[in-house]
Amino acid sequence: MPAAKPRNDVVSDDTRATIDWLREYGLDVVDSDDRGPVHLAFHRLSQQTLLSDPVCLGIQGALCRLDGQVDRAIRLLQRAITRDPILPKWEVSLRTYLSAIHFTRREFAKSQSALEPALALAPDDLEARAVQAALRAHFRDQRVWDDIAWLTDRCDADAITDISRLRCYIRITVAARLGGKLSLAEQYGLLAFDLASQAKPALHRFVAMAAMPLASIYHSDMCDPALALHYADVGLAAAVEANDSTVIALCASTRYSIAAEIGDLSLLEQLHKTMSDLRGPEKGGERAGILGAEAMFFGLTTSWTAMLQYLRTSTTEQVYDSQRPVLQALRAVAAYGSGDEEEALRLAYAAISAGRPRIREGSWDTRLRLISRLLGAAVLWTADRRTEAARALSAYRDQMLPSIRAFADAIPTEDFSTLKDSAADIYGYVRLVARLVSDNAARKQQAASPLTEREREILLACATGATASAIAQDLKIDKATVDWHRSNICRKLGVKRVVTAVLRAQALGLIPANTGA
Repeated sequence: MPAAKPRNDVVSDDTRATIDWLREYGLDVVDSDDRGPVHLAFHRLSQQTLLSDPVCLGIQGALCRLDGQVDRAIRLLQRAITRDPILPKWEVSLRTYLSAIHFTRREFAKSQSALEPALALAPDDLEARAVQAALRAHFRDQRVWDDIAWLTDRCDADAITDISRLRCYIRITVAARLGGKLSLAEQYGLLAFDLASQAKPALHRFVAMAAMPLASIYHSDMCDPALALHYADVGLAAAVEANDSTVIALCASTRYSIAAEIGDLSLLEQLHKTMSDLRGPEKGGERAGILGAEAMFFGLTTSWTAMLQYLRTSTTEQVYDSQRPVLQALRAVAAYGSGDEEEALRLAYAAISAGRPRIREGSWDTRLRLISRLLGAAVLWTADRRTEAARALSAYRDQMLPSIRAFADAIPTEDFSTLKDSAADIYGYVRLVARLVSDNAARKQQAASPLTEREREILLACATGATASAIAQDLKIDKATVDWHRSNICRKLGVKRVVTAVLRAQALGLIPANTGA
């Protein structure tokens, strides 16, 4: 079997030999954890002004992607494939790589456009067919299963490198998951993870790339948070070892989002302390994932005001279209929790409108849009706009996963206590709405109650049969102050005796009905 990666510890001083070395191994030269020899090669080529060679442009693009400069990577790859002359083998390789970048950024039309010429040149190219399978799964094209069958046969061949096999396994994992065949996705995700982990030396970047979909499968689809966090942790550590800033951001986003959604506040606290090192990405899914998880951290652990302030000051222009409504809906929740009902309702209506699933959109994007719709509806329901909320909750039920449907059914009942298992993959959103409903009920009760908090505290003590002296000692106040509060309670409730005040308060729901000695 060919080596997992090229032997690139030595780069020839001869310019032509250096280019031949790059051409021989193609884009595999950048998949090594040690990219020093590649940078050395470019330094030598730059002295000969040969960096406009299509091979050099393509590998420069791949290096830029690894360093997080994705826009520059796309520009370099586009320049490379339009250079003349370019060998068909290299055009196929570069177009496939460009298509994969667009797919990761959810730019599916651009991904398809870049891939079609590659498939026309080489219909049986393994990696091009693997990207095609992922695209067909996204577009719900049933031909994806023919592609996957073809790919699984080819992956067993000895003539392909471990790196090609790994790329293929990872794309089969993505395609099978998008197509709903979770056992197949899990099988190939584990194959990719094991192959990358066992390579000598280990291919850390591929360990991270295989761990990410496994973390998502175990979290969102199989509701196994322990395994999800395990693969998210392993993926993040491997991405750091590989020094791939894009994959680091994706793994950090995945790990942070899982912690937020399962409501693990201690882990959120730990991750929050390291977020300053992970906020580098300004674009794409990793940016949205970090924003959303960080916002939920503030909502669950700090205050609605802190959550709202964070979302107001965070830019969302450059995240994916399907992810922006979720951030908008989270901001609506924070605004209502903070008492800004006008902003909350405006954002809630916008989130509901943007939460319509779109034709030819992938299942993950549909999930995000439906979650944003539910969060917006929860704000409307909490604000007593029940008819509009019910209409938003009932729409698109046939496209909801069971966990999302359970969440939608729980909002009108305002009872979220049974959702921890049935909605584990979105439990962070569930907890956020549960807190919103609880805080709103407490605010309403406080506004409706004629009693102050201290008066309620004293009345509750009176209901248990405590004397004025005992209450004063317990609250560390004077007995005269207790008598004064009891007098005010009787006056506000229109009664003359404390016993009658207790009964009246229970009837009005100001204190629990079962309170009493």
